[in-house]
Amino acid sequence: MASKRATNRFPIANQAVSVPALKTWRLPAAHPPVQERQTRRTYGQERCMNKRHVVARAVVMTLMVSAMLGAGDRLQAQDDSARAAKEQARRIEGVWLPIVTIRDCQTQAVLTTFPSMDLYVRGGGFVGFGAVRQSDQIGLGAWKYAGGRRYTAEYQFFGYTPFGAPDGTPDGTLLKVSATIQLNAAGTAFTGSQTGEIVDFNGNVFARVCGTRTATRLQ
Repeated sequence: MASKRATNRFPIANQAVSVPALKTWRLPAAHPPVQERQTRRTYGQERCMNKRHVVARAVVMTLMVSAMLGAGDRLQAQDDSARAAKEQARRIEGVWLPIVTIRDCQTQAVLTTFPSMDLYVRGGGFVGFGAVRQSDQIGLGAWKYAGGRRYTAEYQFFGYTPFGAPDGTPDGTLLKVSATIQLNAAGTAFTGSQTGEIVDFNGNVFARVCGTRTATRLQ
């Protein structure tokens, strides 16, 4: 009986006592681990390099676009200049009515004056009709643009027997003319000078003459 009482006197002694396990708390470190710091540093460097690459590409693209635009402007300016020069060159084209005065090249004495009709063809062709004495003459040749409002022309006429011949047949000579032309600003008139050589069909020179031309455009 005594032992039973002793056993029942302290019932708690026979019961299991459960003690909750103590939890261990880790305080965050003052600095991240070395590997984490290296990872962050590498990521930052990559971002910086990527930004630099983007900026470099943008600069290169800007320079390329500027160069292309500049080249386009230069080409456009060249095209405009070429177009303006072509338009100026073609201003001589058409039919003109010159008054031709032939002079002695040494004394400048007037030998003859006569009307003429000139045709400046697109592409550089020239046709001249000179009302000279009994036998009207037709000359053929070419013209060139010399810049500004200046032009040159080279053309030839067949020579004929002197005035009063019964048929006015060619006398076996050529009149070879070299002319310079200055067009006025309006493109409605020109003045010019010319030199001519009378040659045979073998190129032997028999005489030289000089002259001037004052022309208006046939409207």
